[in-house]
Amino acid sequence: MDAHRTPFFLRRKQVEARTGLSRSTIYEYVANGDFPRPVQIGRRAVGWLSDEVDGWLQMRIAESRKVQTELVEPVAKAVEIADAADAT
Repeated sequence: MDAHRTPFFLRRKQVEARTGLSRSTIYEYVANGDFPRPVQIGRRAVGWLSDEVDGWLQMRIAESRKVQTELVEPVAKAVEIADAADAT
């Protein structure tokens, strides 16, 4: 996230498009504290801060990469050991 960029509001449909989440999932995640809360921007309108949604996306990507690494490293180590055993 660019420190010089001014955050802006994303409306619900924009959040859905940006995250790939459905409306019900967004509100479920908000209720569980797993997604940024919307900001009241009008009497009957809410929006999400773009920087908060982008931060959530980056966090999900990092968590996904960590899980993939945790799954791949033991397999790679086992292959390495098997290859070493085959070479002897």
